[in-house]
Amino acid sequence: MKKEILNKNFTSALQKKVPGRSQLTNMLAETLNIEKEAVYRRLRGEVAFTFTEVATLAQHLCISLDELIGIQSEKKETFHITVK
Repeated sequence: MKKEILNKNFTSALQKKVPGRSQLTNMLAETLNIEKEAVYRRLRGEVAFTFTEVATLAQHLCISLDELIGIQSEKKETFHITVK
């Protein structure tokens, strides 16, 4: 799966969890501790989310990374990522 598709899928999942562009932008800036312009670049796809950013947001918003990459199996192994 290409990086652009993964980023697009993740951005779509974020938009479903936090409706409203300004609410999403504010939440991302606060959660990731980055400037709003950096958030806009990520949402437009100009800059990809880092793995740490994806892990932080997935945990914060309960987004399944398995589903983003197309894994739909009942036999999923789960683990927790702690981001400091």
